[in-house]
Amino acid sequence: MTPQPRPPQSQPAWRWLGWAIAVALMLGVFSLYAHPDFMVDLADRLWSCF
Repeated sequence: MTPQPRPPQSQPAWRWLGWAIAVALMLGVFSLYAHPDFMVDLADRLWSCF
């Protein structure tokens, strides 16, 4: 018995949504790097852990 092909699913829509969310998160993170005060605060918090 040969396997039947699956009908196309809405996978591309989920894939586009995932990429859109990932790009939005990256843009948000990169926008924080444009603020020097945030970067100094982040570095201070990181070094205070050690």
